[in-house]
Amino acid sequence: MRPILSLPIWALVAFVLYKLIIFINTRRRYALLLDKLGCKPTPVLPSTDPLGIRNILDVFDAASKGKLLDLITRRQDIVSQREGRTVLTYQLQFLRNWWYVTTDPKNVQALLATQFSDFELGPVRFGTFSGL
Repeated sequence: MRPILSLPIWALVAFVLYKLIIFINTRRRYALLLDKLGCKPTPVLPSTDPLGIRNILDVFDAASKGKLLDLITRRQDIVSQREGRTVLTYQLQFLRNWWYVTTDPKNVQALLATQFSDFELGPVRFGTFSGL
């Protein structure tokens, strides 16, 4: 193989390794933080759509009809029935991202007041609210 042809292959291998190391490091850092804070795994909203596209389409549909609160409540009931207890915080998938939904007053208070600096402003929230 010519050296000029192997350069893109090595660049791709280096990029994949870099992304893998970042992924592992981030997961490890979050796991340590979750353990330190005594967090339990977040229940997951079941979905028949492996990419979670249906989740976001349902949100757009409910929002356009003024029924977003009904959708959140219905989803919360589904997760609560599945877990066999009242669930106020759950996660759902959209493409490769996990979104967290909470109606727990203590979690909302922590997010907005007492622990605001502990939470990241994710790319979706940043893109949506950055102009405010």
